[in-house]
Amino acid sequence: MKSVLAAAVAAAALAGPALAAGPALTHGQLVTRADAICVRYDSLLAAPPGIDGELGDPAYDRAWVRLFERQRAALAALKAPARDRAAYARLLRTIPAIRDAFQALTGAIEAGQPVKSWRPLSNRLRASERMADNAARAS
Repeated sequence: MKSVLAAAVAAAALAGPALAAGPALTHGQLVTRADAICVRYDSLLAAPPGIDGELGDPAYDRAWVRLFERQRAALAALKAPARDRAAYARLLRTIPAIRDAFQALTGAIEAGQPVKSWRPLSNRLRASERMADNAARAS
């Protein structure tokens, strides 16, 4: 499940571009840099450094959220080109939903409640968003 969340973040990061200070990136630069951020955080989110635990262990869950927030901040620091700005802003607004879903899931696990299913954010993307993600990865 941890890797599903990391994959959802990676997929979402490429669906659109950013809002930060400094010169705007080109579309290709934005995709490359967002992908690099997601790749860098993928292994960290799969196994937060210094934490011997797993999904549902409070220390692990808190470490995961801290890493996730750092990743979100790194993505938010990218400045999208004008053509991608609105899409990237929408993307950045979806990222807290991933964190909230993770916290709801881990809260249920920590409370010993059965978890019947998990539908990651990436599965909720519309076909056009999936196509945009695939196109961004290809360019």
